[in-house]
Amino acid sequence: MNQIRLLEEVNAITGRFSFIGLEEAEKVKLFNRIDQKYIFHAQTLAGILKNLTSEYDILMVNGYVNQPYRSLYFDTREYAMYYAHHNGHLNRYKVRIREYTSTGAMFLEVKFKSNQDRTIKNREKVTEILSEFDEASRMFIKRNTVFSPENLQPQTWTNFNRITLIHKERKERVTVDTSPEWLYQDYRLVLPSLVIAEVKREKQAALLFSRSLHQQGIRPCGISKYSIGSAMLNPGLRKNMFKSTILSIQKICNNELPSFTSAGIDTGIRN
Repeated sequence: MNQIRLLEEVNAITGRFSFIGLEEAEKVKLFNRIDQKYIFHAQTLAGILKNLTSEYDILMVNGYVNQPYRSLYFDTREYAMYYAHHNGHLNRYKVRIREYTSTGAMFLEVKFKSNQDRTIKNREKVTEILSEFDEASRMFIKRNTVFSPENLQPQTWTNFNRITLIHKERKERVTVDTSPEWLYQDYRLVLPSLVIAEVKREKQAALLFSRSLHQQGIRPCGISKYSIGSAMLNPGLRKNMFKSTILSIQKICNNELPSFTSAGIDTGIRN
């Protein structure tokens, strides 16, 4: 099934949901949460969504439910944050500037994965995506991470489109990210068939979205867009611990993803 047909099917299903705006969605921010991520093929998405219309609302912004996002991730020159994830460390961080393109809002965001298996997010508004931090941003990073902002530099871009579902009764958000794109230096990789979904909630509970995925044989996957994109595009990084995830992505995307080798992935595509 081609991408246009898939998009038409998803749009038809999302039209059956009740819509909420940003103000209502802000009530379920879940900046301190338990989360689980999943990856699956885009052709599965419409079938999953059609079973959720009675339990979830869908976020609509400026007349659209599919919102574009742009993110620039920062790391040390030695990729300390990347390797913290790769090596399975607890109490790890990610630092990014994210643009919510539909509204024009931009935030400097810090995500902290604690040894209690909770994700804590802090953010502050910024006016543009910069490769160097101003004084306010440096103070924010010092307050919320163990890293010196002077040691951080831009590494990997991620772009995607996001559908956001809000549970009607419980504090649960589901984000469904489609057509993820990664850029690192001169390399670019786009995977139109890949869906990355994340369930965010206050406490562990087997709610409908997770159950629907389980019925399709889709299990949680410890994927990070920053880490997996860096692993796929940067030939200088160790990536042994991410190989199983990359192989799963290869299986989902068939011929969209070039062969993975120990030297990294050369997409053959340049900006």
